[in-house]
Amino acid sequence: MSSEVRRLWGTVAAVSLIGCIVAWQFVAPAPPDRIVVALGAPQGSYLRYGQELVDQIGNAELEIELRQTAGSEENVSLLKAGEVDLAFVQGGILADGAADGLVALGSLFYEPLWIFHRADVTIRSLPDLAGLRVAVGEPGSGTRPVALALCLANGVGPDDAEWLEASAAESVSQLLAGTVDALFLVTSARSQSVRRLMLAQAHGIVLFDVERHLAYERTFRALRHVVLARGQLDLANDIPAHDVNLLAPVASLVAREDLHPALIPLLIESAQVVFGNGGVFAEPGEFPSPHYLDAPLSDHARRVYESGPSFLYEWFPFRMAAALSRLKIMLLPLLTLLFPLIKVGPPLYRWRIRSKIYRWYRLLRELERRADVAEDEEQRAAVAGDIATVEKEIAEVNVPPSYMDEFYNLRMHVDRMRHQLDRQARRVADSVSDRGPDERPA
Repeated sequence: MSSEVRRLWGTVAAVSLIGCIVAWQFVAPAPPDRIVVALGAPQGSYLRYGQELVDQIGNAELEIELRQTAGSEENVSLLKAGEVDLAFVQGGILADGAADGLVALGSLFYEPLWIFHRADVTIRSLPDLAGLRVAVGEPGSGTRPVALALCLANGVGPDDAEWLEASAAESVSQLLAGTVDALFLVTSARSQSVRRLMLAQAHGIVLFDVERHLAYERTFRALRHVVLARGQLDLANDIPAHDVNLLAPVASLVAREDLHPALIPLLIESAQVVFGNGGVFAEPGEFPSPHYLDAPLSDHARRVYESGPSFLYEWFPFRMAAALSRLKIMLLPLLTLLFPLIKVGPPLYRWRIRSKIYRWYRLLRELERRADVAEDEEQRAAVAGDIATVEKEIAEVNVPPSYMDEFYNLRMHVDRMRHQLDRQARRVADSVSDRGPDERPA
């Protein structure tokens, strides 16, 4: 490769490198190596689902810490305090501006509200809770705000009933022991607490059938009507023994607004594997979903739901896809620089090579003019010396093979000028020899 070629493309590379360095200042930081996810109580469904999500993400070189909490209310507080990056949050918790600074990545599953009561207590509708001992969930849990909202909407306040705050496990034990008349419980149909109470229906425990579910659904937008079909929990033992109407908040995955966007396709894809097959109340493919959300849906998550993950995340491992996605911003300035440089490069290269040749023609033109006006042998000898010098210097000029025709034309013109000067000198000599002795110059 000639020095001209190296110089030209070296300039192109240098300019491109400067452009990349400038663009690098605008490239997003790499995704974190570790995130913290807030779940719920040990006996709740959030812990199990969180572990399944972690197992699905396991090959992405991402360390995930699962933090047990009292429930959704505490999860929201931890998110806003910056102590966790993600959290499972029950529908209805983020009402009335509580979602400021948070975004949702999607809803995940129906989380039914179970209302159990003792069989010797008649409850046809929720106003019948007046005068009873009602377990409404412990502070920080997702059960408590739903239970209180429903009680108050039905005219049952803390002065009308005895509200007892306890964990799910404690409330179940108290109901079975007869020290509580009714309890509210938001949890999965597969939870141990629900299983205990369903098996106890033969021993004086009743699952409340919500008759006015349409009114509740329209009053509380976070609640959805679901049906627990007869025998769905245990076909062999016919549990439950009849269809039961329930209300269900929808659990969602919520993050802080500054969650790295590269994590969002990974989390949604993993959620599709964990929750996409449906469940007791959800149809296959119903979750994860961009619907039933209290917090605003993340813009990055919306693009994933509408268009799917980018081809980078489909074809490359997470870390490599994230790196390539970050570098996409480099392409714009790089292409902006390279296209004009590549377009200008060849003409500039041709101009540089030809300028090496053409500059000699200007010198030859000057020598030709001097040769035409040379009046004596001394002047002609000076011109001949300059021509010899030019011829020697031209022989040392290095040009690519593709320009050798122009180079040899230059050498031919130099040689022609030298021969022309020699012929001129001979003509002068012949002219002098033809004169007589008296006519020759003294």
